[in-house]
Amino acid sequence: MADSPTAYLNQLKGLLAKADGKDKVMALIQYAGMFISAGEAGNALKIQKSFSTARKPMRLYKPVETALPLVLSSPKGKGLAVALEYIKTMGMFCYFGGDHFVWAGQAGIVTDKETLSNMQKVSFWGWFAGSVAGLVQQLAEFNRLLEELNKTTNEEDRKAVLAKTQKCMLGITTNSTQAVLALGLLEKLPLDKRQCGALGVFLSCLNIYNLAPPLKAKTA
Repeated sequence: MADSPTAYLNQLKGLLAKADGKDKVMALIQYAGMFISAGEAGNALKIQKSFSTARKPMRLYKPVETALPLVLSSPKGKGLAVALEYIKTMGMFCYFGGDHFVWAGQAGIVTDKETLSNMQKVSFWGWFAGSVAGLVQQLAEFNRLLEELNKTTNEEDRKAVLAKTQKCMLGITTNSTQAVLALGLLEKLPLDKRQCGALGVFLSCLNIYNLAPPLKAKTA
């Protein structure tokens, strides 16, 4: 039977029960505001700025959550694999940490404009570095899964590997989009505000899809 409206509402409720879920839904609205406003003054720009600020409390613990695995234990693997894990972790730590510093400026705690501008750049560059490292990791994993798929003959095992492959492709798309968006926000790519907003909407949809709990279909 077709999924009922209640099933979708319960899925949305499950998504919004998570701090990350709330953050990604607000990110969708924020980037939609950027897309509509194209950086021009008006209600859409006000919505963009309002939701950008409102997201900050949802990410309060993110710098600690990001760095904690490396503090508690060394990453597994050797050479490049370890280096990529460190780059990804430290990049995302700088992304969230710099973003909190920018919030302190929005709250009036930090007033030096040059410092705030530099921390915003640190945040975006951290996002770029972390995303590129994550992209390389996902590409390596995708290649490994393809090799495993070619060697697997059991149908159930093939389905399990294919499921992992699909998840890996989602990670590749997400990290690629994040890296391009970070460069666009840094004005290192010829992307205007509307194009950055469109990328942000696409990225937010990917993140919401990834975070949303499984839809519980109505049974007969």
